[in-house]
Order: sequence, then C-alpha cells, then structure tokens
Amino acid sequence: MTEEIKLNKTIVNTFKVLDVLAKADQEYLSLSELVNVTKLPKTTVHRILQTLEAIDGISKNSYDSYRLGIKFYRYAGAAKLGDPTIQLAKPYIEALAKEVQETINLGIWFEGQVLYVSEVKGENFHLQAELPPVAPLYCSAMGKIFLANLTVEERKKYYLQHDLVARTIKTITEPQDLEQEVETIAREHLAFDNEEYEYGLSCMSVPIYRQGKLVAGLSLSGPSTRIRVKGEAAMIHKLQQTASAIEKSYQRID
Repeated sequence: MTEEIKLNKTIVNTFKVLDVLAKADQEYLSLSELVNVTKLPKTTVHRILQTLEAIDGISKNSYDSYRLGIKFYRYAGAAKLGDPTIQLAKPYIEALAKEVQETINLGIWFEGQVLYVSEVKGENFHLQAELPPVAPLYCSAMGKIFLANLTVEERKKYYLQHDLVARTIKTITEPQDLEQEVETIAREHLAFDNEEYEYGLSCMSVPIYRQGKLVAGLSLSGPSTRIRVKGEAAMIHKLQQTASAIEKSYQRID
C-alpha cells in the first residue's frame, strides 16, 4: 500500500498566495484582495506576506499592496536552463530568428494560458510589439494551437470559464466562430493571430510534438505590414521546417 504523503500546510498556503500574485501580471494586490481570492485566514496571509517580503520574494508599495519580487526572475531563469525542451530548441529558434529577422517564441501550456518560455528577436526587433510572458488561448496564434489539442468537451469548459474579451475589432469572441477556426487548425497544424491580440501585430504558430504528445508551440511574430512584404507563405514554410527540426532533435535523445 502506497504511503500517503503528508503535505506541509504552510508551503501549500504560501504557493496559493504566490499563484494569485503571479496571475495578477505584476499588478499590486492588497491584503484583503489576496484573502478574498485565496480564501485563507487574514492572519495566515499576512504572516506569509511578511515572510516573503523579508526574503525579497515580494515587494510592497506605499499603499501596502504586493506583487512578486525580482527574486522570482532568478528562479524562472534557472528553471528554463534546466528544461531540456527549451535547451534543445534554442539553437533552432536562434537560427530562424536570424534568418527571418522577426521574433520567434517557444511557449508551453500553463493553467489554461500560453506561457512564453523562450524568445529570440531578429535585428528588426525594435519595430516589434512586445508580447507578454503569458497570453490567452483564444486570441493568440500559439494559444489556438493548444486549444486545437483539447477535446470538444474541454474546449466547451474553457469557453464557459473564460471571458472572450475583444482586444481589437478582429478578436474572435463567439465560441461557435472560434470552434470553426480551431477545427481547421487541428487539421492543418497551423494557427494565426491576425491583429487579434494587438493592432499592427501578426503572428503564426505551429505545434511541436514529442513522442506523439504536444509539448510546445512555436511562433513567428512581427508587424503585419512587414510580414506581408516578406511573404506569409515563406514565413510559414520556415516556421514548419524549424518545428520539424526540433522534433527530430527530440527523437535522437528519446
């Protein structure tokens, strides 16, 4: 009989607080807001915050509100360095960015969002709109790749749990319309964000598989006009070639 693991309650509660702060996307949250979301006792949250602040895990502003501290950037960097998926893909991503002179991103699924784990910018990056470290599934090219990998029932649950907010006039906000596009993506293994997340920014994405399992998405993004001038079909071809090369690199070590 497998021995039941006894969890450390303090650590579990600390990560509940950290998870809420992480999802706030660097916005400051008050003690009452953290208590409301975590459903933990006020004294527990206050004690956790005091401890995290003392070790530079979080920062506090003049209004006694909190956000993640800079220490977590070091932890994030260390995690990336230890991830074989990222390390094996990195030289291929760098080569593609240099060739096409646009931004190339590698992303993974994380709690119903896309988490960008590696980004390489081409020399024209100063014209590139910035992508956040996380992005919603419904209005990002890479997000749609992950949506297409879900079952119909899983996608229905996603639509019920997330507000499909119109970030631009091109954002798809109706589940039935998004479903039509996702079905095409599932067949073609190719997704687009045509200024659906941000005006002037276009993105295309393809899946990366390892042993038949979707492990990451690979995307190319840049100003819409420049992508059109360079030729969308050519960009797609190079993106697909790179994804294929990364998949073959996995096969050599599996």
